[in-house]
Amino acid sequence: CTLDEVDGAPKVTRSELRVRASVEGIEPADFEQQIQRAKDGCPISQALRGNVEISVAATLDQAS
Repeated sequence: CTLDEVDGAPKVTRSELRVRASVEGIEPADFEQQIQRAKDGCPISQALRGNVEISVAATLDQAS
């Protein structure tokens, strides 16, 4: 989270979640879709929506 001073008081202005996953058998597009669904359905994200910039940076490790 990013904490900034707004109108003389501390305020959370940004939240970023970084995810790195190894999921057998999933296509990158399906992984991205699931990440977006998790972000949108998160109760914390819903509570902060409109007041805080929320982002998710997700990386899918491909099995070799």
